[in-house]
Amino acid sequence: MGSAAPRPDGNSAQRQGSTFFQPKARTRIGGGRCASDSMALSHPSLCVPPLALSRQGVKASRIPSGTSDSSCSRVAKKTVVCGPSQSRQGRALTVGPPSEPSSSRTSIFRSSGSLLSGGLAYERRRLRKKGYSEPVISTLLRARRPSTTLAYARVWKAFDSWCATAQVQPCRASIADILTFLQDGLKKGLAYSSLRVQVSALGCLRGKFEGSSLACHPDVARFLRGVRNLRPPLRAPCPSWSLNLVLEGLTVAPFEPLRRASLKDLTLKTVFLVAIASARRVSELQALWCREPFLRISASGVSLCTVPSFLPKVVSAFHVNQSVDLPSFSEKELQSSHGSDLKRLDVRRVLLRYLEVTNDFRRSDHLFVLWQGPKKGLQASKATIARWLTCSIASTYIGCGKSVPDGLKAHSLRSQASSWAESTQVSTQEICRAATWKSLHTFARHYRVDVRGPSAASFGSSVIRAGLSGSHPI
Repeated sequence: MGSAAPRPDGNSAQRQGSTFFQPKARTRIGGGRCASDSMALSHPSLCVPPLALSRQGVKASRIPSGTSDSSCSRVAKKTVVCGPSQSRQGRALTVGPPSEPSSSRTSIFRSSGSLLSGGLAYERRRLRKKGYSEPVISTLLRARRPSTTLAYARVWKAFDSWCATAQVQPCRASIADILTFLQDGLKKGLAYSSLRVQVSALGCLRGKFEGSSLACHPDVARFLRGVRNLRPPLRAPCPSWSLNLVLEGLTVAPFEPLRRASLKDLTLKTVFLVAIASARRVSELQALWCREPFLRISASGVSLCTVPSFLPKVVSAFHVNQSVDLPSFSEKELQSSHGSDLKRLDVRRVLLRYLEVTNDFRRSDHLFVLWQGPKKGLQASKATIARWLTCSIASTYIGCGKSVPDGLKAHSLRSQASSWAESTQVSTQEICRAATWKSLHTFARHYRVDVRGPSAASFGSSVIRAGLSGSHPI
């Protein structure tokens, strides 16, 4: 080929000589790089470039943009240079772009394809045996929420892996096989609620056993009762963080005054006040709209609605058509001894300021939008809003010089809001309407926490005082 001109990839000590590449058939890979399907060795001292073993090696071996041919040679390491003792016959050399690692971010729709393929195939097959048409089957499969379907898919995947190890066909698993699978989950530390989800998922996968559903099978029901006795569903009787401390922290810097608060602190304060004043789930907060007619502002407060396409956890006329009503304190309340703090915690005032600041960069009609990064102005996800809620609690604790409580969860705001409302003698109907519970049983069983403190001991003190003042028995 002649003498090589000086360039970054060249070696001046080995420019001259008759060593050259002789391409037999060249196939373009793309991006201006060419590769030879086979290269014949015309001299025993042929030098081939080493394969890139790392991302840095790949970048170093790339030809600058604008170069149309990449058949130029580089001196290879000694271990890959064909010497006289090695075979002189040319071998096919496959050259391709470096393999890039797959993205770790998997969306709910991207992951559903691989997770649901096995379970839905079994379920579709079972529904086809009943004589249902494909449109009917598609409608039947939409009876579950996407989150429930994905939870079932994870159970199906775990059960399929277990069946492969136990050499059992998933569609022909017996009650004994299913109970063994559940026992393995109990041994790994799964809670009673998780095992109930597994029973529901396997019931959809397997169908009926002996004329009844899997959950109603006597042995399965007895197994679940045993799990509940072994691991009863306990919940903390007291809240893990103090609402009083957090509200006091929101009335001072860096959250006040609002005109000087950063966009981050303003967002954290707005999200927390809306969540605690409404007792709504994070999914409902994420679906709130900031345009009319879904947003109505008046002197008495703010009324918000979710977008019509949003489906709540329970799809019913009661849950779908509920609005989020945020109050505003009256002038009489603002003139009281705690009037200055109430004004700083007025949800209407904080929300209007948030809408005013975000209006300049807003790219979504969702109420809460991202405040930084390349997606600034787009709607915030449920995970992001949940992180903002826990971050607002942690920020107030740090600002007060206290250690952040362990195990902070955004869902704990619902129990705090409803429990404090009950302590101030708010009617049960109002609590259930605000938190979208159809009955008080849900609040009493899952969300009620003791926020009253030592005053709850009035019963015991009354008994002792009455016993001391009473007459002695005959």
